[in-house]
Amino acid sequence: MTEDDLMKHLRDLELELASSAARCDDARMDALLADEFVEFGASGRRFTKLQIIELLSTEDDFTPYSLEDFSVTMLGTDNALVTYTIPPREGPDGTPKPGSRRSSIWQEDGDNWRLVFHQGTHKIVTRVWPEYVQPTSTHSFYCSSMPSS
Repeated sequence: MTEDDLMKHLRDLELELASSAARCDDARMDALLADEFVEFGASGRRFTKLQIIELLSTEDDFTPYSLEDFSVTMLGTDNALVTYTIPPREGPDGTPKPGSRRSSIWQEDGDNWRLVFHQGTHKIVTRVWPEYVQPTSTHSFYCSSMPSS
């Protein structure tokens, strides 16, 4: 498989995970997720494969999403790190949902790729870095607890 083919294939798998059809299909989720799958959700909670399958099967407020800034980095010959952004969107009831940064590790398992790890982090930017801290010197910023000489 070429790099472009692999990127398209992994993007298709991520988009499948973003579809209600796959999320509500326990057998499909079982096939997509590796047995040792772990997710760190945007809430900070840790989920196993069985917990995610159970959670998704009862999900009633799913909002479809698109993938932006999609990239794939190979981690050896049979593992790939996928990163992307989900833009802000509205939930089914009109409630705003924040954007998020996502990372997934996919592992080649024979002829299939299975998701081993996933993490979501809310993307909430309220201020740009210089507005938070404008140190007067490197010393005072990084070593403020050290006695001055």
